[in-house]
Amino acid sequence: MKFCEVCHKPFRIKKDAVYIAEDNSGVFTKIVNGHKTFHAVDCPHCKCQIILKVRLNTYKEESEGN
Repeated sequence: MKFCEVCHKPFRIKKDAVYIAEDNSGVFTKIVNGHKTFHAVDCPHCKCQIILKVRLNTYKEESEGN
C-alpha cells in the first residue's frame, strides 16, 4: 500500500499504471543536476502525480574493437 502525499488516502500500485516522468524544470537545472527521470503513478483518488523512484541513467561502455 502507498499513501498519497496530497490527499493521504491509501491505494495499491498497479504495474500497468506506472509510467516514466522526466524533470523539465529548466535548462539551468539540467546543467547543474543532470537530466532526471522518475517512475511515477497518479493517485486514483485525487489524480496527483506520485514519484516512486528516481531512475538512474544507463551507462553503456563502448566496445574496445571500435
